[in-house]
Amino acid sequence: MDEAEYSFLGTAIDSEKEFSDGPDNLARYVFRILYDMEDIDEAVQMILEIVGKQFDVSRAYVFESSEDGECCSNTYEWCNNGIVPVKEKLQNLAYSQFGDYQNLFKDNSVFYCRDIRTLTREQTEIFEAQGISSTLQCAFWNENNLSGFLGFDECTGVRLWTKDEVNALSLISQILATFLQKKKILERNKKIEQELQFVREAGFPVRCDDNDCHIAAEKSIVDCIHCLTSSGYLEDSIEYVLEIIREYYQSDRVYIMEIEEERGIARNTYEICAKGVEPQITFLQNIPIEAAVFWLKGFETRDYIRIENIENLGEDRSLEYEILKEQGIQSLLAVPLYVKGMIKGFLGIDDAKRYKNNIRYLRELSYFLENEIAKNALKSKLEQMSYQDSMTGLENRNSYTQYCGDFLEGRPVPAGVIFMDINGLKIMNDKKGHMYGDILIGYIANKMKQFFPEGRKFRLSGDEFLIVTERIEYSKFRTMLSAMEKSLSEDGRCIVSVGTSWSDVQEDLPELVNKAERLMTINKHDYYRENKNIAAEKVPLLRELLGSIVKKEFLVYLQLKLHVKTGQIDSAEVLVRYREKDGSIVSPFKFVPLLESERLISYIDFFVMEEACRLLTKWKNTSLSDMKLALNFSGITLFDDHFFENFCKIFGKYDLKPDQLELEITETQETLNKKQMAYLLKQLKNYGFCIALDDFGVEYSSYIQKYQKSDKGDILVKHIIQMSHAIGIQCCAEGVETEEHFAIIRIYNMNKVGFEQERDRLIEGEGYDRSENRAAVRRRQCGAEQASGKESRIL
Repeated sequence: MDEAEYSFLGTAIDSEKEFSDGPDNLARYVFRILYDMEDIDEAVQMILEIVGKQFDVSRAYVFESSEDGECCSNTYEWCNNGIVPVKEKLQNLAYSQFGDYQNLFKDNSVFYCRDIRTLTREQTEIFEAQGISSTLQCAFWNENNLSGFLGFDECTGVRLWTKDEVNALSLISQILATFLQKKKILERNKKIEQELQFVREAGFPVRCDDNDCHIAAEKSIVDCIHCLTSSGYLEDSIEYVLEIIREYYQSDRVYIMEIEEERGIARNTYEICAKGVEPQITFLQNIPIEAAVFWLKGFETRDYIRIENIENLGEDRSLEYEILKEQGIQSLLAVPLYVKGMIKGFLGIDDAKRYKNNIRYLRELSYFLENEIAKNALKSKLEQMSYQDSMTGLENRNSYTQYCGDFLEGRPVPAGVIFMDINGLKIMNDKKGHMYGDILIGYIANKMKQFFPEGRKFRLSGDEFLIVTERIEYSKFRTMLSAMEKSLSEDGRCIVSVGTSWSDVQEDLPELVNKAERLMTINKHDYYRENKNIAAEKVPLLRELLGSIVKKEFLVYLQLKLHVKTGQIDSAEVLVRYREKDGSIVSPFKFVPLLESERLISYIDFFVMEEACRLLTKWKNTSLSDMKLALNFSGITLFDDHFFENFCKIFGKYDLKPDQLELEITETQETLNKKQMAYLLKQLKNYGFCIALDDFGVEYSSYIQKYQKSDKGDILVKHIIQMSHAIGIQCCAEGVETEEHFAIIRIYNMNKVGFEQERDRLIEGEGYDRSENRAAVRRRQCGAEQASGKESRIL
């Protein structure tokens, strides 16, 4: 995490540590405490303790300004162990003794000082008197006036605050400010009710006209405050308050306009109209901010805008005139709405028919409204944060989980998935610092937004990203992906490992993501192979692996395949085994996963291919010259970008026909990325190599298991064979174990049989004679022996 911007000063205490719930959850927890607890004083004190302990500060406190804004007092305080409380000594302090204190908060309402010795002499003396070395303070605002601040002091040394920590505390200060303001509103409401009760009990006459309508206004304000502070539904309560205002002024329309500076527009967000008056809210959603420039400048010089008659507007306000005229407005009153000291909108009244001069009433209500709107905005922001990654603005894992349900319901077709993982983020953080890593994460997020503006974009964890596209063509998907990968490449190498999946039929999102993630893991092999730092760690493993190959500890076997009609063994599957020092043979299930996890499996895969090519070469001009050998490749090897190039390079070393080699592709590999696999298979097929789908139906084997003891299982097998023959595809039954199995496949016209492994003696591959096996086949056909598969080892 990078430190909040400030010049380096002195020795620092390290505060760069993770806390269990994270800043977003902490802010939501603070909001919930304040929202649920009736006693705000008790809630604020509890929050200071929670936040103070969470960040391990010396002191956490709240200062609030006086009504006139001239002084401030320490109203709440929590102290860590060994820290002396100072709250009682910090009452009614004049802001003037601090210099221009409000100006200290000009940087996003945060005053952060790592070393108080850099402040003015007067400020330094005040902090030193409290034993403070560092301070962080987050401002509260009342309109554009400083109304107080939330502070955190460090008394044991200079304190470093990270940007994430500062942002979290700034958000917490906004939450506290909103509820402290609510407390003041309730206190004011109570005072007004007492005054009204006194007037009623005293029997004073109440006369209301344009010049003397304060009692009616105060009563109206009481009703509004009660509605705003007691309703759980802000939208309903605001509309109810607007109706009270409209009734008070007998106006045609009352509304709230909110300004979005980043978009350069103003929007009508709430509106109440008198009977017979046409609503305008739908037409006032994207008003150019230029139309409100005069009002915004007017709010800077006075606290309201009044237009007695739009016909009196000058030529310099023609755009404003046109907008008002089009809505049929003749006169207008408006007061600004503030957020953190900045004007963010206004409360407006069109064509008031009474109390036109009572601007104070409107100002009072705007003060309460902006507080409730700010509270609701904070609530919405916290809810959004639970579904958004705060660093990048992308959606987070919570949002992804919710989206999976929406995806399941909508079933968009086609759908594309991109899973990305940053290469070597930990190494970069260790070498260049977390700031560099944060910048890189932000850069990747921006590229995702740039090239996939319409896609759903997620940051699932620290270095994992996900993009999901809906209903776009595959060619466009690949074009966008290629452009993004190019923009994320440095010196020809992509800074992320990428895996994709694509489906033009309805499929569950988690399954598509799982396939893309598996391909990303496979593609990460390139990074591990090329990165020198990681390669160095694997040198001993690689040296040991190559040594084992040289010592013939890795052995290559043949699993023979029999052509059922001719009785001829015309092909075999090439397998690999490992021989232990005691001579025992180890199955690939025990060593392949290890080699895959260490990204070394391709050395074994291509070693086996080389041995197969060598054997076929030696069989030339023999009775075995027409034999075909089938090869298996790990998914990591198969999905390497350079697989086809490396495959052809090895094959080119031998004078062989391409159709002598057959690649067995498992159904699981094929479904990882159908488009990518289809492209690879097309390359291999065009070159002349044979392709076989291995373990066909393995993902649906539950159907066979369900029916294996009934006629339905036989029917399934029979029709699979017939379907294959109908489209010109040969079938091979592997793992034949019994005479019953062999009889069934003959009846159903299976083309080939692959015998069960490790039942017969090992046959020397180079001295292999087919006639020896014809006798075995005849014996099998006559039922003279039970199944005994043949596995031939190549020396």
